[in-house]
Amino acid sequence: MINEKIGRNDPCPCGSGKKYKHCCLGKNAQSHEESPAQQVMGEIREALNSQEFDSSEEAQIFLDRFAESKNRVPRLDFFGLSSDQVYRMMYRPLEDLEDMLRFNHHLKPGAFRDIPVVRNTLFFLTRLKDLEPLKATVKGNLPLTFARELHDQFLDSSQQFEFRIRSEEESISVNTLRHVLRMCGWLKKECKGVTH
Repeated sequence: MINEKIGRNDPCPCGSGKKYKHCCLGKNAQSHEESPAQQVMGEIREALNSQEFDSSEEAQIFLDRFAESKNRVPRLDFFGLSSDQVYRMMYRPLEDLEDMLRFNHHLKPGAFRDIPVVRNTLFFLTRLKDLEPLKATVKGNLPLTFARELHDQFLDSSQQFEFRIRSEEESISVNTLRHVLRMCGWLKKECKGVTH
């Protein structure tokens, strides 16, 4: 969620190109009174009022197009992406995202290994294999010694200061990477420990 205050004369964050006061300012005020479902139903009613249909099929086609156009509108709660883009990022192959992401298909293996997240993942998994079996904490986190080793390894020169973590959760890079690897199926959390 974006916490920055938007000025009345600032460009509207929805991407319409209008000033905020002439676009979503009024809608945001209404949103405190109406539920999201009520807002959508109001928009559908408003769109239907200006239309005439000869059949229910025509009305359905109109509603389908209306929904498609709404799903292409950038949303603040999706950091400027549309519902359609977020859906595609979650459920479609990466090849279907070329309109949003550019992939370098000619990346050499050495350059690939130098990407920070790849380098961190390789270090994480290699060290995990070296230390197996590794016992998780009661909360299911990595042991503190291992978490500190990873945290120190993942620090880069652009960070202004170093700090000693007291748990895995205090290191955003370590905690996030562990969750990502678990979601990918590369880590398995067990009652007695963490395995890869």
